[in-house]
Amino acid sequence: MMVCNQCTLDGDITDAMVDFIRRQTETGVAYVTIGDTQVDQERGSAFLAELNITSERCLPGMTRFAEAATYSGAALPVEISHAVRGAKDHLIKNRQ
Repeated sequence: MMVCNQCTLDGDITDAMVDFIRRQTETGVAYVTIGDTQVDQERGSAFLAELNITSERCLPGMTRFAEAATYSGAALPVEISHAVRGAKDHLIKNRQ
């Protein structure tokens, strides 16, 4: 499991992230778990450039991401979390 910090600041998947996952799966691993993926991107961020799974605008990138992993036969689980008190104030966009 890893926090890669290869996404954009808004959590969109980049070519670098897709290539990173592709390289991981080409080693023959069964799965690559993306760690610490927030269920509340606006108020629960703990790391810079975390994967965003909270918006439909992210679906095309996530599709590319999943295809890169499964091309070599690996599964791509995602650890979902919420940083709660561990959320970083400087990363939070809409503190209520």
